[in-house]
Amino acid sequence: MSVRKSKIWRGYFFVFLIITIIASAMPFLPWSAARNPLQFAYYEFLALAVSALELLGLGGYVYGRRFGSRRVWQAVLPLSVLFEVYSLILDSRIIANEVTEVAMRTMSIGLIILAYLIYVPLWLALYRYAWTETKVVERSL
Repeated sequence: MSVRKSKIWRGYFFVFLIITIIASAMPFLPWSAARNPLQFAYYEFLALAVSALELLGLGGYVYGRRFGSRRVWQAVLPLSVLFEVYSLILDSRIIANEVTEVAMRTMSIGLIILAYLIYVPLWLALYRYAWTETKVVERSL
């Protein structure tokens, strides 16, 4: 029997799913800064892989399913935190170099901080998923 989390966790999962889909599609949009989506940089590939792992771990936590061993998720959590901190530093450097107006710079930094606050529940869920037992749903194939 699986242990389902509250509606808040399930809602957070679907919000994070939508954000991940939108973020993954951004390089392919015609108005994107990346004119040729086939020329992804390593960062975009890494971001997609990390987001997929985060989404899988969050889904496993929320719906009480075990995907992989606990050791895998114990490695995914620091990877996720380090990648997002690296992204924060990268975004901050881009804003410092490209945004010249003080009001726009302040708003951009505020939006980045808000965006990263969204990751706090994800990291909590990944922590709980990695370091606590999750009852696995038994399925007959």
